[in-house]
Amino acid sequence: NTIYKVISGSKYFQARREEQIKSSHYFCRIVSTQYNWSQNPTYYTGSNANLTNPTFIQTFVNEKKIVSLQEAIRKMTSLPASRLGLSNRGRLVPGYAADVVIMEAEKVKANATFLDPHQYPSGITHVIVNGEIVIQDEKFTGKTPGAMITDFNS
Repeated sequence: NTIYKVISGSKYFQARREEQIKSSHYFCRIVSTQYNWSQNPTYYTGSNANLTNPTFIQTFVNEKKIVSLQEAIRKMTSLPASRLGLSNRGRLVPGYAADVVIMEAEKVKANATFLDPHQYPSGITHVIVNGEIVIQDEKFTGKTPGAMITDFNS
């Protein structure tokens, strides 16, 4: 019954084999609290924004091999979008609003900690938000084109 660390929302806890099984369940969504850094980029956000998804890929896809990469991506994108009723998000299809993450999946590693949360993960090479590159070659470009979703019916 090996114990390993898992991130869930804003709680850091020790998980056992049962959590590994739960994480592979078809309806298990991988989500985290996100904050609008463009208003105040020095605001302490905690490490969830830079830990949750990379930790899931690192632990459950790469190390434990419990979930396929395709299933992990679904758990982070289309599954939460559909649960929230965001009918035009969560998949890369024509007409949908989408941010794009380009990664070297086998190299994804969470680098943020609770004491030093503003560390970007390794292996996430590029991120495109609203058509603008915000991460290029694993470096933040300084652009913040994202916007908070306020209309869940669009």
